[in-house]
Amino acid sequence: MSSPTPPPLFQFSLRWLLVVLTIVAVGLGLLSVLGNAIGGLFWFLLFVVAPAPLLIAAIFGRGDVQAFSIGVLVPWGVLTLEGFQHGIPLAKVAVACTSLLIEGVICGGVAVATRRWLKRQMLDRD
Repeated sequence: MSSPTPPPLFQFSLRWLLVVLTIVAVGLGLLSVLGNAIGGLFWFLLFVVAPAPLLIAAIFGRGDVQAFSIGVLVPWGVLTLEGFQHGIPLAKVAVACTSLLIEGVICGGVAVATRRWLKRQMLDRD
């Protein structure tokens, strides 16, 4: 007799779909009512809080963690300097946050893939 398989990490259910939909609806409602306050909070979290652990991981991390952190910090730095130079209004900060997060994850993933490829090339050379 085989042992029972563990349940999947995520299982689709109507209950969780409704919970997520409710959270998104409440979040969008708060965003429409408190637009400037939430925009300011996003700006603070994105440009002040988020880079600190990434910078620490870029300096003290090793391997894929360091590569990902550097890959995320590069577009963050470019967009931050560009935004401060031209002055991003708080109304556009949600779009800036979304694009920054997407670009950071893509660049971080490319950095990790490049590091692994270079490491594999060095091992094949030996």
